[in-house]
Amino acid sequence: MPKSKFACELCHKPLRNLGEAKAVHDRTCPGFKALHIQSVAHIHQHLRNAAQAPPLHADPVGAVEVPQMVVQESEAPVLRPSGLPNRRRRAPAKLKDAAPPPPPRIRGVIRPLPMETTMEIDSQLSSIPDPEPQPQKWIRTEIDAFGLYKVYPQRPTHDPDSHITSQELYKVENPAVVGLDNFPLPKEPWFYPFPNASVAHMIKYHIEEDHAGSIGAFDRLVQNVLQPNEEAQSDGVDLRELPMPFSTKKFLDDLDKKGIEPLGITEKWKQGSVALKLPCVGREQKESAAPEFMITDIHYRPLLDPIKEVLQGPLFQKFHTTPFSLRFIPTTDDIPLPHADAELDSNIWGLPNLPAGHEEVFGEVYSSAAMLEAYDAIPQPPPPQSPDDPVESIVVALMEWSDATHLAQFGTASLWPGYTFFGNHPKDFRGKPSSNAGFHQVYFPSLPDAIHDAYRQHYSCDMPDEVFTHLKRDLMHRIWDLLLDDDFMDAYKNGIKIKCWDGIVRLVFPRFFIYGADYPEKVLLATIRSMGGCPCPRCFIQKHQIAETGTVNDMKRREVIRVDDHPRRSTIEDARRAIFENGSAVAGSSINRMLQAKSWVPVRNAFSKLNTETTTFNFYTMFVPDLLHEVELGVVKAILTHLICMLQTFKNVGEFDSRFRQVGTFGRSVIRSFGSNVSAMKYAAARNFEDVLQCILPVIEGLFPDHQRLIDQLCFELAVWHGYAKLRMHTTSTVEIFRTATKDLLTSIRRFARETASVKTYELPREERQRTKKAAKKAATLDQQAPVPESQPTASVNDAQSKPKPKPKPKPKPKPKSKTTSKFTTKSAPVPPPVSLPVPPPAPPACACTPACTRTLHYTRRVSYYGINIP
Repeated sequence: MPKSKFACELCHKPLRNLGEAKAVHDRTCPGFKALHIQSVAHIHQHLRNAAQAPPLHADPVGAVEVPQMVVQESEAPVLRPSGLPNRRRRAPAKLKDAAPPPPPRIRGVIRPLPMETTMEIDSQLSSIPDPEPQPQKWIRTEIDAFGLYKVYPQRPTHDPDSHITSQELYKVENPAVVGLDNFPLPKEPWFYPFPNASVAHMIKYHIEEDHAGSIGAFDRLVQNVLQPNEEAQSDGVDLRELPMPFSTKKFLDDLDKKGIEPLGITEKWKQGSVALKLPCVGREQKESAAPEFMITDIHYRPLLDPIKEVLQGPLFQKFHTTPFSLRFIPTTDDIPLPHADAELDSNIWGLPNLPAGHEEVFGEVYSSAAMLEAYDAIPQPPPPQSPDDPVESIVVALMEWSDATHLAQFGTASLWPGYTFFGNHPKDFRGKPSSNAGFHQVYFPSLPDAIHDAYRQHYSCDMPDEVFTHLKRDLMHRIWDLLLDDDFMDAYKNGIKIKCWDGIVRLVFPRFFIYGADYPEKVLLATIRSMGGCPCPRCFIQKHQIAETGTVNDMKRREVIRVDDHPRRSTIEDARRAIFENGSAVAGSSINRMLQAKSWVPVRNAFSKLNTETTTFNFYTMFVPDLLHEVELGVVKAILTHLICMLQTFKNVGEFDSRFRQVGTFGRSVIRSFGSNVSAMKYAAARNFEDVLQCILPVIEGLFPDHQRLIDQLCFELAVWHGYAKLRMHTTSTVEIFRTATKDLLTSIRRFARETASVKTYELPREERQRTKKAAKKAATLDQQAPVPESQPTASVNDAQSKPKPKPKPKPKPKPKSKTTSKFTTKSAPVPPPVSLPVPPPAPPACACTPACTRTLHYTRRVSYYGINIP
């Protein structure tokens, strides 16, 4: 049995902890009883000695006449109608909010001298011998009212926190301010993309008029289009401006191609195309000689465009150019702050080590260890010799997001946009739509149906499903090859000189920090198999080891992480040669022997080009946890679904819905009204599951006869974990508490799976309808493939014997039990597995290759390296 690290100081008995366990132990501790008896005896002895001591002899004094004091009668207090005295009313101290102080700031920010002054100083000091080079010293700010202070690796040239106003600190709503008002106006005229206003009026009439051939429509054409009309906002059509021959189809095509582009940036969007190599089983050919299928009309912006737009525009006002370490002193009176000139040990980034009693604060990308590491790795330029020379080197933290979405409830219209944000901006700023801090970067297309025809034309056979899946993966990375063009790669390796909004020229190095996506897109970008043998995009934990998440053995396995190294890329190239040159199947046995052990796929990852000898980069560290998809739509939904299945067994679903309808709203969209039945989960979004989790404890009271205490504990620990995961700022101590809460939650989940295994649950009505609909669709497909039977005579309406007998209503099927995961994870719709976090050495890394029940451990490891979850 392992030795406990806690023990009683009086009797040396091992303790589980120094909290509740110690309080229970003190009641029966023999050492504590002996100490108590000794203390009581000492007090009695002291009292006896004091009683036996002789009285002190005082000098005799004569009678002293005490003057009589005149006491004035006080006036009767003024009373209120209630009978209470009329005193001044003050709000209790607990209701007084502390005024938020401004962030810690550098006093006297040093800006570079003008070039003429710098050259004069250099000429005057040319005769003085050069002193020994001094090491670059860190800069520390003063402590604010909350005990926060910053430590910079060098004095910053631009500090956005020094310009924060009280309006921004208090977050007071100002309807008049909708965003930055100094953005440049669009260069395009209002009638873009048409050549002139006359053509725009004609096409507008063609689109908006429902009955163009009617008499009224012809009158409107003359009154509102051909002649000037202020009400219709028409300047009139000049027939001389209409190009002849007039082609309505040509102008409508231009509107479809260019009309989706926002005004002001039309010259920055590009249309590209990529070529996909088509493999075929049994066809031996070089990959370069394989037939190609072109994907055209890919709308994208070069990655350097939003970087220049931010640095050269008003968004630079909130842009942090120099990273820092944010630290916290819990008690400023007891713990002194080391002097700035003191000789202190430094860490690998040149910052002083964390003093005893201080804590690190994690909340932003620009104050994270990853940002400090990237900033320390870039080269700083030499002293400027001309106005065009850069003054300093900075890191631009790129944060990418992508998520496919449906544009309508009916039909197949969909969109797959990609966004770019910057980690140098505060999360509260970039999370506001009015800040305009996000940029549309690319629109990912899907594979067209015509690719099947092209494949059949080249190989005279239908395309296998595994080839179609392979081409979908390849398409994503070939589009990223478009974005990672030569200009961006040159800026990534050597930097790019940009004159920023404040007039200072800086050498900019773009770096990728975060790629936010759900699990299907993460495996697509990480080039691994979805729910394969090693389903995690970050580590190699196998699927059968999922149930051990959070244990000691599991933490040891997480230390083996995925790395984009030469052996991995060499294996991918061997697999591609086998597919094209040997004619092997994409999912055949020969390819599986090479790739299946680590769940790799034969696709070249576009982000591998960022990993060079001078710029090391592991793209597996980009994929961060997604609280919305993986927890609220994953863990919370899975647990809630299984609890509803249990309530259905206990016949308490109606009471469950009735109690939720009685829960009131709170705040502005904090807790919304539960109008419909929660058990139905119709059109439930992530925010709805979050509200259910926060309000479920009083609702489920007494609804589970045999497992009430266990379910209460599970829901409480899940709500606590979710609250810690939602914190926008963490400290060293809260991260430790977060890790403890994570282990407690995972332990409760395993216990819940064991003790509720005997409860026989059935699928929900919604799941039953989905299963029936899927089975009917499958049966219809099989009927179409079967031979058509001969037509039969129609039965008579009056023939009672011809009426078919009503089929009995099918009973819901019992839920199957999972062999590799906890029981409750199989009682809901399929949930994507979790994703792990990048962790700096030497801390044990985190993994997220677990299904919904264990998708929680990774947040606790990530906050100390990359910052907190992203809005």
